[in-house]
Amino acid sequence: MSITRRRIASSTSPALAVKLSIVPQDHIDGIWPLAEGHLLKSYRRCDQNIPLELRDDLRKGKRQLWLLTRGDVTIIAAGITTMFVLRSGPALKIEHFGGGYMGEWLHLLEEVENYARSQGCRKVMWEGRRGWIRLLADYEVTAWVMEKRLDDDG
Repeated sequence: MSITRRRIASSTSPALAVKLSIVPQDHIDGIWPLAEGHLLKSYRRCDQNIPLELRDDLRKGKRQLWLLTRGDVTIIAAGITTMFVLRSGPALKIEHFGGGYMGEWLHLLEEVENYARSQGCRKVMWEGRRGWIRLLADYEVTAWVMEKRLDDDG
């Protein structure tokens, strides 16, 4: 399944069109080397490693790989989502989006929401750093993830 709606970022040139698309399960292995570096930026920023099972989950459809491309050639960002069932019904969680040029593609997250609706999801969730709150104004903050760094000094 591919999402093909395009938007132009501050220009009318088709070369600058940014497109968001979901990678079909049977294309994961071919696309992975091109997407991994973008995802690694997001995982590093969150002080996480890319899960060892991620590629297998993508191949099996347990998670979804998204690409943001400019002019259908250059990958500028990549993202990971997963779907699961809550008590209130199916939900899609945006796990990671990494890459550059966020100002050109952040508005395309609406396409992820549309995909979630098409899959019967009742919610889209995003867990991320606090800075995302000001960028995702139409999302409600329902939980915080807090952590405490423990020193070896005891």
